[in-house]
Amino acid sequence: MKWWIIVPNTFVNEIKWKLLFLAWPIKLTWDWHSIAVEYILSLEKYTDINIVSPKRISRLSPEIQKYIIRWDWNILDTRNQLVDCNWNLISQEKKWNLIFERQRAFEFYYLQKASQEWCVMFWLPWQEIYDDKKAYWAMTRLELWEIIIEKKYNPKNWLIIWTDWNFPEIKTIIYDIKRTLWGDFPIYNTLNETCDATMKLLKQ
Repeated sequence: MKWWIIVPNTFVNEIKWKLLFLAWPIKLTWDWHSIAVEYILSLEKYTDINIVSPKRISRLSPEIQKYIIRWDWNILDTRNQLVDCNWNLISQEKKWNLIFERQRAFEFYYLQKASQEWCVMFWLPWQEIYDDKKAYWAMTRLELWEIIIEKKYNPKNWLIIWTDWNFPEIKTIIYDIKRTLWGDFPIYNTLNETCDATMKLLKQ
């Protein structure tokens, strides 16, 4: 098994292996992205894979961190279209920002690739941290629905959804998902079984 871990705001011009996007939320809940990555990478019997996390992973073990992509030099082919100064003197972070002006651009880029070509694993958890200035569920619902519509018109695309059933209005959301996707769309309840189901799909 071979893998790369892609974190904000890394640009990869050429995706060599299957792509899995770990979709939302990244704030106000527990660090499920790190746990999911560690579990998936422990399944060595499965396929070569790129894992995209919209959360900046800081809790991964040193053994796994070495697989985080730092920079893709293919982008040097377009450097003259991006900057007027010496490319080699620009910091890595600055180079990334020239491609993705903010993290949302990074998310859209990889989410589109994963939803159209490979797999999106979507987690709907309970809110662990409360912030009066943040609507925990607002962006997550929007992002989920964009993926649902993408799958509706591209049924071959792989989408895995799991929840602890404590996400706001989760029963209504699940009802709408199954109605939109025509039938008994599976919803998983634990991280491990969700990762297992996802990797079995990617192995095909």
